[in-house]
Amino acid sequence: MACVEIRKLYGGQRGTRVRGFDLVIQNPEIHVILCTSISALDELVHIMYGTALYKSGTFKLNGKDAIGLRKKEIQYITMDTYLFPGFTVMDNIFMASPEYGFMTRKIIQKRFDSLMKEADCYIPNVRVENLTAEQKKMVEVIRCYEEHPQLLIVHELAGSLSYRNLMWANTLFTKLKNSGTTVLYLTSKWEDMLKIGDKVSVLRSGKNLGTFSKEEVLSTPQKTYYLMLGGQTMASLLEPMNENENQDFVHTIVSGVKLLSQDSDSENVLKFFMRQVSKSLKAVNSIVYFSDRNSSKVRFISGVDYHGDELPLIKPDIVKQISSTEELFYTNYLDVHLGDLLNDRMNTHLIHTMICIPVKFGDNYLGLLQVYFDDDYAYTQTDKDYLLAIANELAFAIESFRLKGKSVLIQESHHRIKNNLQMIISLMELQKYRLLRTGTDVSSVQVSEAWETVVKQVKSIASIHDMLSKEEETDSIMGVDVIIRAIKEFYSNDADIQTDIVRCIIPHTRATSLALLVNELISNGVKHAERKEGRLTICMSLRREEDNYFFIYEDNGIGFPDGFKPWKSTGIGMTIMQSIVEQEFEGSFLCRNHHGGARIEITIPYQNFV
Repeated sequence: MACVEIRKLYGGQRGTRVRGFDLVIQNPEIHVILCTSISALDELVHIMYGTALYKSGTFKLNGKDAIGLRKKEIQYITMDTYLFPGFTVMDNIFMASPEYGFMTRKIIQKRFDSLMKEADCYIPNVRVENLTAEQKKMVEVIRCYEEHPQLLIVHELAGSLSYRNLMWANTLFTKLKNSGTTVLYLTSKWEDMLKIGDKVSVLRSGKNLGTFSKEEVLSTPQKTYYLMLGGQTMASLLEPMNENENQDFVHTIVSGVKLLSQDSDSENVLKFFMRQVSKSLKAVNSIVYFSDRNSSKVRFISGVDYHGDELPLIKPDIVKQISSTEELFYTNYLDVHLGDLLNDRMNTHLIHTMICIPVKFGDNYLGLLQVYFDDDYAYTQTDKDYLLAIANELAFAIESFRLKGKSVLIQESHHRIKNNLQMIISLMELQKYRLLRTGTDVSSVQVSEAWETVVKQVKSIASIHDMLSKEEETDSIMGVDVIIRAIKEFYSNDADIQTDIVRCIIPHTRATSLALLVNELISNGVKHAERKEGRLTICMSLRREEDNYFFIYEDNGIGFPDGFKPWKSTGIGMTIMQSIVEQEFEGSFLCRNHHGGARIEITIPYQNFV
């Protein structure tokens, strides 16, 4: 056990930024020293390391002068790299060990393999000069973990590691703490403190302005935040909700429960919740991510409408990683790892501050609530309580829709199967009618083509049943992109099919019709879009504009014949497509030529599609 004492430490250089710094740590912990001035932290580290002058004060470890102390007692991980580039990773880790010179290479290799497995790290055992900068820093972390010092001093590690590897390093620091090591983590990034520390001390104007436990910081983070920035405790910002704000909160919950009981459309309910959260917290937007606990697929609902990739969406694996911590997660634009969290790093400019909170139902992970702001935001305990309450309601809503989805699927399965069997019979009757119209002499080729057409139509219907039968798809909604991806796989050998589909979900009751429509679009293109040379390319896109969805089909074939009118076509495929678009979706259907190829423009009202 290490007792760390820093008393009245004063730097010795002109213009010193360390002016009477005090800190006492009695028990093993991960203690963060937080300061906006990187140069102040750098000076403090170098004073402790023994490479910078100091005027007065003491730095002791278990009563012993610790300035310049090394080896088993104190280890450092700084922004500099202290490795031997010409030696291997294994040698750099173990060469400081007293037994190193007496061990065989076989024994060292065995210890190395065991250590890497224990540390859950798989850096190759090559010369250090061949490693990346991040791998070198990871080697330093592992070396300190192997050394097991009484005190480990870490300076700005976040700037050297990705978010994933920073969390890995924190896992090792926690293991060291649990076995008696004190970890002193110096950083200028407020969000690092929330991810790493047990306690935090604020260094400003050269002094320690206060030490806070993690629980205190999480309950009133503004206090720490404004101390760090140079303000006072900002007590006015920590006052409880006023009456109007409290009424808004109650309104959000009550209205959400009422909507949940009345509206079977999960997207509407979740979108309502997201908009209310953003309004109450004055946020730019709120997004809820949700998935089946056994599924790797993560869906999301945004409170604001969007186009393309303009949302700062979190990577699916990061969604689950943050949720598994079961704690509120905070970050902002100063976090060097912000881009690592997002699907598209180019969207980091949309976030100034971001808060995430897990959505759980009982012991089961359901998803994550993400709220982001365009300004500085340090949440209060009231805000946290509000978010927890909303997360609980979201969990209830998501679980309710899943149960409803399962119940509806069971109740409607026979009805849906009956309807789809009737649809298959109708398709076969259409093919029979087509063959009869050709006359008495029906060739085997015509029969084969007719049979192949029916098979693919049935496959498109079966693909929907297959997706609905899986546990993770037992919602009352399905993704349009998932449906189109499944259908286009049937034709992968016949054409290059490209898609640009805006995120959209539809009720499972319309999924079969959409699958059949997509199948007929591609099938007709493959049959009729003849190419003199090169491979057939089909492009399909779906976008929303105001109250309509626009579904566009294009190919690079020979196009429609002059004067072609779809309503006069005798082809079965065109008849099926028109029937689905105009009768079921109550939309419009337009065929024309574009850049030499065929183009079909389908317009469907929003309320008839989703």
